[in-house]
Amino acid sequence: MTTRLVFAAVVALAAGLAACSSGGGSPPGGYPSTVPTTVPSSSPSSLPGYAGQRPAAVGDRFTFAGTLSESNVFNYPSPSPLPATTTAATVSQVVTVVASPYPYAAPSPAPVDFQTVETDTYPLRTSTLTSNAWYGYTVTPIGLDFVLWGWTSSDSATPPDTYAYAYATPQIFDELPEIGGASWTNSPAVTITENDSDGTSSTRIYSAGGTYTESTVQLAGNIKSSIVENADGSGTYSSNNFIGLSGAAGGQIVSITYSAPSPVPSASPQITVSLNYATPPPPTPVPSASPGAPTPTPAPTTPPIVLSVPQWYATPPAFYTETDAEGLGVAFPASCNVPSAYGTSGTRITQNVDRLDTILGYTDQQQTQAYVVQGFGPVCVVMTDLQTTYYDYLGDQLALLSFSNAPQSTSTIAETLTLQPGAVVNAIGRRSEGANGAQSSARAITPQMFAAARARFLTAVDRERRSRERLMMRFYRRILNRRNGGFVR
Repeated sequence: MTTRLVFAAVVALAAGLAACSSGGGSPPGGYPSTVPTTVPSSSPSSLPGYAGQRPAAVGDRFTFAGTLSESNVFNYPSPSPLPATTTAATVSQVVTVVASPYPYAAPSPAPVDFQTVETDTYPLRTSTLTSNAWYGYTVTPIGLDFVLWGWTSSDSATPPDTYAYAYATPQIFDELPEIGGASWTNSPAVTITENDSDGTSSTRIYSAGGTYTESTVQLAGNIKSSIVENADGSGTYSSNNFIGLSGAAGGQIVSITYSAPSPVPSASPQITVSLNYATPPPPTPVPSASPGAPTPTPAPTTPPIVLSVPQWYATPPAFYTETDAEGLGVAFPASCNVPSAYGTSGTRITQNVDRLDTILGYTDQQQTQAYVVQGFGPVCVVMTDLQTTYYDYLGDQLALLSFSNAPQSTSTIAETLTLQPGAVVNAIGRRSEGANGAQSSARAITPQMFAAARARFLTAVDRERRSRERLMMRFYRRILNRRNGGFVR
């Protein structure tokens, strides 16, 4: 699920990227007739702050089509009794420039809202998600950075599942002018707010170092949980929803703590996982308050359940790494099926992001590649997300629940989008220029089109993460049941 979040923002960005390219000229075969060649009779105003910089006008509209696939492979135990699963859908995206204001502290000039409506059609169902991504420009010593300030998304559930991303610093999607070999990176600092149709609400805050804190509320506030991840890999998952059966252990589990990896003799370094019971309340009345009264016997403290996990991530942990790079004259991949009128190659903008979650026990590798043609913008966007799980939260086939430092399962989300005919471009200033500076009648697409698709993709990624967290809760309940002589459920 988490993977789809990234995707919606990607398409909006790619479309704008091409228009900022320096230079002019047309691709082999000339500009296709699907790009408007006449100026509207009434000239709508460009949104403020973008005059002369690939302006975006309310009503600009672009359509992308492609495919989406999600697959899961289970590696443990080996051979795994769980079969691999794959689902596939056809995708249609419509990206429109709208006049919605930025919902957070607004920068100046005000960013532009690119709204993406994606429809995913599966064999037995259809789902729709609408996202709004706000893009703008910041001035650099050599030109401009095309940046994303934040985005929101809402699906077709009743009530809808919603997500919102507010970045601490704007995310760079392109540096202008585009130069072959250019590279940059972004800070992972962001506040993510989630509200689900089942009443779950959550706020997750990532630091500049990639660690995070999260607070979640479910069932009208009756279930509350929190996660704190520390820079050495240690952390705590606290909740009032860890329910242990009465018996030898009894009591209520209130937190799970993870240590940083520690060396042990003749073995791999180990991570200590402790399931901690609630501290009994002090006896009543307090002895000092009733002189001469019998001293109450305090309730016994239940020792934690302790598990040991082989170290599965590097020391020191790398919670977030990102590389962004531009390459010129890169051939389009065959999977894009780019119309011949756009040529066979263009500028490729690649973003690679690696994340580590030491509490939920997984890594996340995302890659986005946008292929941009001068005068048109992004003609193809390819996005993939690979989440590798090291903690076996399924465990349904295991006689003994245990952890391993080998990958337990992988989840892959892949999406490819290609620009379709029929773009509507209202911004008069968006035109490609020839070598002599004369304006061509074919207008380019703004870079925001590339980034808009990413928000849809990121929503899917976050949903996958939420599913993993719920499996984790069920996993620890099974441990408690087994320890207390109960049954597995």
